[in-house]
This record gives sequence, structure tokens and C-alpha cells, in this order.
Amino acid sequence: MNRRVSFTRIGKTGAIGCAGCIAALVLSFSTAPRAAADEDFGLTRAVPDDVFIVWASRFNPERDFLRDYWSEVWDEFLKTGICQDLHELIRSALDEEQAAEMDRVMERFTKLLEGVDWNEIESGQFVYAERFPHPLPTIKGMPIGIPDILLAVRSPKFDASRNFAGLTSILDAIVEEINNAAETELALEKRTENGIHLTSLNLTSGKPETPRIVISIGRSDDTVFLCLGHNMASEVAALLAKTDGAKSIADSPRFKTAFEKLPAAVDEISFFDMHGMLRGMKDIFGGMLDKVAADAATDHAAEGAAESAAEGAAESAAEGAAESAAEGAAEGAAEGGEQSGQWIGMAKTIFERLLESAGILDHVATVSYTAGHAVHTDAVAMLSKNAPDNPLYPVVSANHPVKDFSRFLPKETVSFAVSGGVELDALYKYLEDTIKQTGEPGQQVLAQWAAFQEQSGFDVHRDLIDWIDGESVSGSFKLDGQDAWIFMMKVKNEDTAREKLALALEFLSDTLGELAAQQPMLAMLAIRTEPALDEKLEGFHDVSLGFMPLPAACGVRDGWFMLGSSEQAVLRCLDTAAGKHPNVRKNKRLMSEALVPDQPADAFSYTDHRGTAKQIAQALGGVSVVGGIISMMVEEPEEKQAVMKLFGMLAKLSPVIAKIDFFKSSSTHTTFDGKAWHTKAVTHYFSPEERKPAEEPTP
Repeated sequence: MNRRVSFTRIGKTGAIGCAGCIAALVLSFSTAPRAAADEDFGLTRAVPDDVFIVWASRFNPERDFLRDYWSEVWDEFLKTGICQDLHELIRSALDEEQAAEMDRVMERFTKLLEGVDWNEIESGQFVYAERFPHPLPTIKGMPIGIPDILLAVRSPKFDASRNFAGLTSILDAIVEEINNAAETELALEKRTENGIHLTSLNLTSGKPETPRIVISIGRSDDTVFLCLGHNMASEVAALLAKTDGAKSIADSPRFKTAFEKLPAAVDEISFFDMHGMLRGMKDIFGGMLDKVAADAATDHAAEGAAESAAEGAAESAAEGAAESAAEGAAEGAAEGGEQSGQWIGMAKTIFERLLESAGILDHVATVSYTAGHAVHTDAVAMLSKNAPDNPLYPVVSANHPVKDFSRFLPKETVSFAVSGGVELDALYKYLEDTIKQTGEPGQQVLAQWAAFQEQSGFDVHRDLIDWIDGESVSGSFKLDGQDAWIFMMKVKNEDTAREKLALALEFLSDTLGELAAQQPMLAMLAIRTEPALDEKLEGFHDVSLGFMPLPAACGVRDGWFMLGSSEQAVLRCLDTAAGKHPNVRKNKRLMSEALVPDQPADAFSYTDHRGTAKQIAQALGGVSVVGGIISMMVEEPEEKQAVMKLFGMLAKLSPVIAKIDFFKSSSTHTTFDGKAWHTKAVTHYFSPEERKPAEEPTP
């Protein structure tokens, strides 16, 4: 079976039919495998070296089954008729002339979209890249964070010339429609640079006060690319033409080094440059804060001038008013500007501190490959060379590897996650220091925070951080055929943990009880606590919320704070730890699919996806009932009908979601060696044979 998502299968469904076409393109980009014309990811050589993210993929026939699966999902979506429903809903809000015009435009673009062979796109190499332009464009001094984007496709089967012409026709039609509707004079610029054919559209043409927003399409031999950005297309053309001086990310030492400790990539690679992104973020948000501060000072100066001018006019002649205005402007700028400037300065200090902290990460590199019906991913997240000097280093560098993930997890475990956690004390100190660095406004905030803690009787450090270790375990499992769950967090001192837990439950019970007395609608949040009934759980509490059918159980045992869906769930985990019940390592299916580390890991997880699509589909199937309830609150008949139609369309997605039933499970584990986090991940899928419905027995 070799199915393809085809635009011609949609037909003339107007506006929503066209939207469906675009959705198919996005689907093919994001989920379908791509093909390579050579043995490596050669298309990355078309990517400039100053991007902060690049993702490249190529075709692997081992992933054909996934393409088939997603094609089935798309087919099911087309069967729902949602495109037609939405089209009709939009038309119902238009008059006859507007509806006819919409139909004309959508029919035109549907035909134009059929002029491009989208199936060929998914049979080639594919590259996506993004960067922030430098310097950033501005509007009236305010920086605009529109990134430069590159999408490129290459394939030996790709008819680049024909598809480039098809894409150009679409862009030409967009220009014509915009010009007719908005009475503008946009025009395509067609040119050749270094032998590369380019077609560009400046969407802000004729508006000199507005930054240039340029969309470009380019072609070179078997490659077609789409760019957003003023200079991006020219730089890509220079790289494709191998022009002297053109710098590619593929030749960057950091890019090359990032993949040295990873397995050879087969399907996809990605590279994220944290410092490249942070430079752009600093220019954008730092520039915004500077502009806000300058505007605030100007506004205060104007207000002061106006007030003093009015006072001066009442007391003296025009000369006195002018003098008072000048004085008022200075005073207003000084007083109001100082006050607002403090808080803007505080925001800027915090922002710069967060950017500095994020710089602890240098880059993330990822590779993936397919084996059978499983997709494997390996990633490395490298710390910066100066990471030990970073204020966030004490928070992330504390190494708490989990030595035995299976101790409390019973054999019937369905999904779980274990983590060594972070250094909570260091994290709290980091947050406090960040506020302190802002000066007087920060001192005010900390003083208010201290007063709140004293008034409430709950000190975050004393009553929470001091007794929590950070290591955690969570899991879901079957207990006598029913769903059960557990959440656990390691504690430093059991007696202190028990004391603080009792105080926390009392505080929550009293506080929420008072709120419920004032607002009866909040009664469902009221907490009721009672001692656990089972004598084996001495010191535990049964905790009930208004909306919970059964009480949860919580307490401290064996160095852990434990919160379970029931007393029986907690007991099952304690019995497992005591060796009275087999642990998860006896679960053959789970252990065959999970990535079990051969050494202590900082984080480790396994999630069973079987049945998830069915559960979501069932939930969606009932949203029409919710729509009926909400529509009862709408008075206008037309609006009521629109609400019902929208919820009806959501309900129609139920069989579409149900088709996404091919995920089996996923698993990850992460280790930290002091310089980088190393992560392995796998997603298992059902094979086509496993997805076939069981044959009915012959009578």
C-alpha cells in the first residue's frame, strides 16, 4: 500500500476546501518521511550559518507505514465533511455578493494548488531553518520580532521547474487578489542571482515607514525553496551556487562538533543554538522595554507640562504659563518617569537575568532513525563553557541519578516517570537573588512576600523546601482491574515531613472552607481529611475533594511522601517495595518496549499509548452535548445556531482521532555527565498486521 494525500481528492469545497489543502501540506511537512538524493543531509548546505534552529529530514522507506497511517487519518478527516460545514458556516455570515466572491477566490486557489505536485515534495530532502534578522526592523522605534524563515525541498524525482512555476502562479494570484481587494500596487519581482531563479513579493511595498516583509520563492536544479525575510533568499541562492564567501551552517565547527557524540542520523537531524536565539530575544524584548521606558518618560513630561500650564495661565500671563509648562514638563518627567522607570527597570533587570541564565545551555543536537516499527531519537544538550559561572548552574548541576526506578512500581504498571529532580534550595535562592538585583522595587516585592508568609503562617523555605529532597516517582497501574495511580517525592526527614504535611492539610482545609462559606460555588473545592482506615497506613490521611468519587491517600513512609488514588494503591506500592508483590521488571511487555538505562539515570519514563486515541475520541463524541448546554446561554438565534454547528464539527472529529490508534508506547531516559544531558527516546508503533481487525469466525 502506498497511499498519498492528494489535493484533487478534496474537490471544490470553497474556502475550507482550500484550507484543507494547506492542512495537508502542513501534515506532509510535519509527519511524513522525506527522501534524500544523496547519502547525507546535503540540503543543510543551503542554510546560512547564523540561524538558531535548523531541522532536516530525508526519506527512509522504513517509514512508509507511517505515511500510510497518516494518509488514513486524512482520508477519515475528509469523510467528516467538516470542510464543507465550515465553508457553509462562513457563507451564512456573508451576503450573496460576498459569498459569491469568496467562492470565486477559493475555487481559483484550489486549482492553483493542484498545479504543484505535493507528493513529490514528501519524497525529497526537507530543511527548515529560522533566525532573527540583525539589526531588527522597527516601527516607530519599536522592534519587530519577525524571524527569517527558510523551507527547502530537494528530490531526484522533483520537477523543480514545473513546481516552481506552480508556486509562482500562486504567489502571483495572491498579489492580484490583494491589489484588487485593498487597492494596493503590490508586484512580484522576478530575477536571477548566481544562476538561481527568484521570485519575491514585498508585502509592505509603498509603505516606507513599515519594515520590509518579503516572501521569496527560489529554484536551483532539483531544489525549490521558500523564504520569509529581506535577505534570506539571496543568501540561500549564494549558498546553492557555492559562491565564495557564502557561509553555511553545515561548515560551522559548532554544528559539526555537536553531532560527533551521537549515532549516525538516518531520518532526521536538528540543531538548536541557544545563544543565537538569545541574541534575537535580547534585541526584541530589550528594545521593547527601552521604547516603553522612553514613551513613559515622554508621557509624564507632557502631563506635567499641561498641568503646570493650566496653573500658570490662571495665575499670570501667557509668559508665566509657558514658564510653568517648562517647569512642569521637567518635574513630570522626573517624578512620574522615576516611578514608572523603576518598574520598567525592574522588568528589564529580570529579563536580562533570565536571558543570562538561559545561556547556560549552548546547543541541542538531535538525530533519529527507524528500526522496524519504532522511531529512535538521540539528543545531547551541551552546557556552555562558562556554565559554572552561570547563576543557574547550582540549580541544574546537582546530580541526583535514580538508582532503582522499579522499587515501588508494581508489575501491573502501565506508565511511569521517575526523576532525580532539581536542587530546590538553590532554585529558591536563585529566584530571590534575581528579585534582589532589581534594587528598591525588588526589595519591596520581597518585603511583601515575607509579610504574606508571616500572615499565612506558611514559610515556603521552612515548611516545604527544607524537607523535600526532589527525587520523584509517578505511575499509573491496574489494581483489581481498575485504574490506580501513585505520586511520590523523597523527603529529607520523615518526622518533619509528617508534621508539615499535617499543617498543610489543615491550612488547605481551613482556607478552602472559608472560601466555600463565602462563595457556595466553590464548595466543590472543599477538602475533607480523615485518618486512613487501614491499620497498615498509620499516620496516613484520606483526603477528599467535593468532586472526587473516592478519597485519595497521602502520608510519609520509608523516606517518601506518598499520594495515591486510594489506600489500596499506596499499599500495593509499599508491598512492591517490600518484595511482597512483583515489581515492574516482571512486566515483560513494558520492559521489552522501555529504554531501561544500564546505569543510574537522571530521568526515566515510559508511557503506554494503547487506547489513548479511543478515549479522546469518546470524549470528543460528547462535546455536542456541551455545545447544547452552552447554546442555551446564547440569546441570538443566529449565534445559537453557530455555536451548535461549531460543537457539532468538533464532535465529527471523533472518528478522525480514533484513527490515530497506531501509537503503542514511548520511552525516554536522560543522564547528566556534568557537561551535557544525554537523552535517548523511542516511540513504538503498531505494525500494519497488528492493526488489522480480527477476522470474524466462520459460522
